[in-house]
Amino acid sequence: MKSLFDTTYINNLKLKNRFIRSATWENMASQDGHITPELLQLYKNLASGGVALIITGCTDIFEDEKPRRNMLSIYDDSFIKEYKKLTDMVHENHSGIVMQIAQRDGYASPEGQVDTSEFSDKISKEYMEDIANAFANAAYRAKQCDFDGVEIHGADGCFLSKTVSTIYNTRTDDYGGSVENRAKFIFEVYNKIRSKVGKSFNVFIKINSSEVEEKKVAFDDWNYLCRLLDKAGINAIEISGNIKDFKDKGSSEALFKKYAQKVAEKVKCPVILVGLNRSVFNMNDILNNTPIEYFSMSRPFICEPDLINKWLSGSTTKSSCISCSRCMTDKGIRCIYHI
Repeated sequence: MKSLFDTTYINNLKLKNRFIRSATWENMASQDGHITPELLQLYKNLASGGVALIITGCTDIFEDEKPRRNMLSIYDDSFIKEYKKLTDMVHENHSGIVMQIAQRDGYASPEGQVDTSEFSDKISKEYMEDIANAFANAAYRAKQCDFDGVEIHGADGCFLSKTVSTIYNTRTDDYGGSVENRAKFIFEVYNKIRSKVGKSFNVFIKINSSEVEEKKVAFDDWNYLCRLLDKAGINAIEISGNIKDFKDKGSSEALFKKYAQKVAEKVKCPVILVGLNRSVFNMNDILNNTPIEYFSMSRPFICEPDLINKWLSGSTTKSSCISCSRCMTDKGIRCIYHI
């Protein structure tokens, strides 16, 4: 019987349990994306709280891209020294750390700002090459900083998720139309990253199971992409989606379980389930009755950064998080009920 507290490996990364902190917008970086003392303390609390792996907040790969304030960045080498301080601290507290890297909705090219709110013919292949190179360079910097890997953000309305979407991908060339064409650019980004960081460095991806709009991209399209990336050597796949698709989101758990299970049944790499994971009993049941191997959470760790240590000590109490999302404040993330 599998345990949530098994020691496992993802590639060469040793994990002391199956719990992962999913990427979270902290709103605590400086205006230009640098680490602050508040962020360092937040990550120290997470690492010492027992979680096996921390995925950073969404990290910008372009200097001029700031759709959300006070987000982390990794667009040049000026970040390396401070991130090395962060990774050293996390490793000293016996946790791993992966940087989530993303292209969001605005790319500043040499010719000016390019709108990436959709994947249209207006985005030239030269711009696409710049974006792929920016992902690869960001991943290489993360490796220099001793991160244990990177996670490509291909979900939740970010640019890469739009390249696969039948809603946002309006291209008429060989990057549009069929699912094989729409999957091409993410695959190219992955290959560019892998060529820069090598096989030993972990590369994860976070993908959708449902769209962020009322209309949905067919799940089979995402599943196809997962199988493609698995064959290419992706190290883990985190399954996300649109929480608004679930009417009773306040009481449901493991929202994307059925999608994650379908992916896990077809790939060799481990699958990470995110989306209202709250109770030990539910996650243990999923672990032992599906091929899903890991569980990531965000808001429960805002509420209780030491949640995993509590469970490790024998507590079976469900997370205190009530999923109200009032923790996303103008002064950074904090639980308003557990100050």
